[in-house]
Amino acid sequence: MIKIKNLHKSFSNSHILKGVDLEVFNSEILVILGRSGSGKSVLLKHIMGLEKPDLGSIEINGVDITKLDQIQIYQEIKNMGMLFQGSALFDSMDIESNVSFYLMHNDDPTLNRKLNRDEIKKRVNEALSMVGLDGINKKNPSSLSGGMKKRVGLARLIAYRPKILLYDEPTTGLDPITAKQINDLIIKTQNELNGTSIIVTHDIYSAFSIADRIALHRDGKIIYIDTPTNFIKINDPDINFIKELLNTFPRGRK
Repeated sequence: MIKIKNLHKSFSNSHILKGVDLEVFNSEILVILGRSGSGKSVLLKHIMGLEKPDLGSIEINGVDITKLDQIQIYQEIKNMGMLFQGSALFDSMDIESNVSFYLMHNDDPTLNRKLNRDEIKKRVNEALSMVGLDGINKKNPSSLSGGMKKRVGLARLIAYRPKILLYDEPTTGLDPITAKQINDLIIKTQNELNGTSIIVTHDIYSAFSIADRIALHRDGKIIYIDTPTNFIKINDPDINFIKELLNTFPRGRK
């Protein structure tokens, strides 16, 4: 579904992506694991079409979006949705308006048409129910906890029903119990939508809880990629540290 080849990106004098090669399979949960500030989120923005690379290609269903203009990119990525690190909720809108935002401004990616208001309201209620937030439609985002905001952001994804789901540090800043709830919801969403999920994180426990495959992003490249079982067997200083951490504190290991 997604093939990335030799992707490079620099900002000023900082070379962030240094030849990323990555293939994402249909219907998998791929977790890209790496340290904070390593460029994982920059990679997501390229997949979403929000950044243009200096070099390299990104093929989505066989179409290289790096060669397209913004209007053409939109047509290719309209089947994507993203949960941003800060949830990206609009404080000026109530929860219902936030969750319905994609559907109010875009065609449904599955039906290829605009939904009417009753259909959108039904989608919103179903999505909020799925993340355990029934009845908060008219609340304001400022009244919610960090974990609840993450769930509202996830409900917005669910309501839109994209086939490719991108998650930018979905458990950052959350306590372990809330982080587990978000991880469980990511898996539930994956099963419900039968989509393809790409998650960038530095949360080791989350990675091993939810991933079908784990990729290690380091020094601007994908260094290793494999199933959790095989990944942890790789002899590498960073992976050996991960292994030691998981053995000492085995919470969440898959």
